[in-house]
Amino acid sequence: MSTISLANCQRFTGGRWLVEPADVEKRVSIESDSRKDCSKALFIAFEGERFDAHDFVEAVIDKGASAVCVHKKSESLLLEKAKTAGIAILLVEDTIKAYQDLATGKLSESDCTVIGITGSSGKTSVKAILSQMLESAAQGQVLSTIANTNNHIGVPQNVLRLEDHHKYAVIEMGTNNPGEIAVLAQCAPPDFAVITSIGDSHSGNFPENGILYEKSDIIKHMKEDALAIIPEELKGKIQSTGVLEGRDFLTFGIAGTGVYADYVCGTLDGAELVIEGKEVKTSLSGRHQAQNISACMTVMKQLGFELDDYLGSLGRLELPGMRMKIQEEQGVTWVNDAYNANPQSMLAFIEWLRDIPGIVKNYKNRFLVLGDMLELGDNSLSFHEEVVESIPGNWKIIGVGENFCSAAKGEFPTFIDSESASEFICRKIQAGDLVALKASRGIKLEEIYKKFTN
Repeated sequence: MSTISLANCQRFTGGRWLVEPADVEKRVSIESDSRKDCSKALFIAFEGERFDAHDFVEAVIDKGASAVCVHKKSESLLLEKAKTAGIAILLVEDTIKAYQDLATGKLSESDCTVIGITGSSGKTSVKAILSQMLESAAQGQVLSTIANTNNHIGVPQNVLRLEDHHKYAVIEMGTNNPGEIAVLAQCAPPDFAVITSIGDSHSGNFPENGILYEKSDIIKHMKEDALAIIPEELKGKIQSTGVLEGRDFLTFGIAGTGVYADYVCGTLDGAELVIEGKEVKTSLSGRHQAQNISACMTVMKQLGFELDDYLGSLGRLELPGMRMKIQEEQGVTWVNDAYNANPQSMLAFIEWLRDIPGIVKNYKNRFLVLGDMLELGDNSLSFHEEVVESIPGNWKIIGVGENFCSAAKGEFPTFIDSESASEFICRKIQAGDLVALKASRGIKLEEIYKKFTN
């Protein structure tokens, strides 16, 4: 279990003790959920819009926590209770900032190499691919972001899992609003800063060119001697922000300066690549996945690994959650990529389906179920219209959500939500069909699959 001394908890956060610890060198774990086992832990009392963990400090004391970190002065009775129980109380200005500072402090005393990853599309895939490559080459030495914990709480939460045997930390950094990447990159300053793509995800929350500057902040706040790894096609745009001045960087993709995985062909569940003149098979399909693999291989090479060190992992790569998940139920093949979507990832998904040889003749009917892409602002409808224009003619299209209802212009069936679409789709599909799902998470297209299987 990862631990920090109470002395360092105070030093890293700059807080002061309302109740002094009996032993400042005592090592504690860090916990922020009062429902979990808080014994021998420093409990961080967060305050949010809908909750305030300061309300649970007394319960945490009763559970035997070693210390509590707060940003509100506790009542005298509570202080007396903490003294009696031998539980220290640390006062800081902001407990969320203190949580981030604890993570930064822990990294500062570690030799762990941090690979920070952000992007409008592909960041979770790159995180997963790189983590599996590294684990294959350096077994047991890799710390990786769990699930989708890539925000101002998730990033420090992952860093605070760091233990002595970890030599590499693959940290995903996400954003919905301006300024968030800067906070995350300062919390866990990268030795390698990877930008997977810059597109229109959450564009409704940003000013013009705001996403470009937001994603580029990972380079702005990486370590002084760090290396940026960016898509070749975006080099000019990222250079225009000024973040690459005086910085070392490599590019990946066709004509890039990093390692390139050339996409030959693919099926639903795999692809053939050519890497440095060698034919390689991978369990991931699609040109966009070859691009993601290229980014990861560029990092691996800079870390000193050769292709043979992790070649075996390419054939068993897996993506988390509802990302390119292939399942067969009652003779129907399902492609579930309904975890998230933006215009770039939606178009890449459609291109991937179009590229698969034999897909038309291998299935009786092919249903492409597209759900709305959310948080795109004033240009949302035009983005959905662009997707509609790219749809191949040999698929049966179904739209779900307000934007696709408008963009379809009556050319294919549309439904306001997944629940109403489920009835129609489950009546239509039969054994031998293929159903592909793609949408933003909020549309919940997976409910269609669940209804069919139930």
